[in-house]
Amino acid sequence: MPRPGPRHRMRGIPDDLEFQQNLYTIVGHLVVGFGQLDFGIDMLVGLLFRDFGGASKHWKKLPVPFESRMEFIADCAENLAAVAPYRVGLLRIVDQAPSVAATRNDVAHGYVGSYRRSDHLLTYVKAAVDKQNRSFQIVKIRDITARQLLRVGAQAVDLAAHTTRLNMRMADALIRAEKKRAVKTGRRGG
Repeated sequence: MPRPGPRHRMRGIPDDLEFQQNLYTIVGHLVVGFGQLDFGIDMLVGLLFRDFGGASKHWKKLPVPFESRMEFIADCAENLAAVAPYRVGLLRIVDQAPSVAATRNDVAHGYVGSYRRSDHLLTYVKAAVDKQNRSFQIVKIRDITARQLLRVGAQAVDLAAHTTRLNMRMADALIRAEKKRAVKTGRRGG
């Protein structure tokens, strides 16, 4: 029966199927949780830009890179009166999402170069270009224990749920405001 995962033995990781499956599950938890968070952030940016006044002279285009989206959300939280009721929730995202994103990026784009069994420490590495010598060198990008990795995955899922709830509250407020306007003007919603 073929084994899941890479065909070659991963350097520095025990050649233990149970360990590897646990590692894949923990990493998957983080990657899927971050995907949910990132989707929620995109929806939030869309709401802020289109419906809450975020499309201003300063922000003429929807921000796309992660750092730009965080800056945009922070700017809206600080400067748009329409989002005052959501300020704390918006700033929670701005405060917590970058560290989750950084861990996810290192884990998704790095390679587990070594594993220390005593404390379950995973060392993520990557190949970096050495332009001077026209070669690559292996550089460490992150040390993280399996327990810490699991916590960051849980944080991603929790923050994704928070972002979804915030999106729903903001969308509901827009719907209620539109119904009020329709009643005042005599229009019927449909």
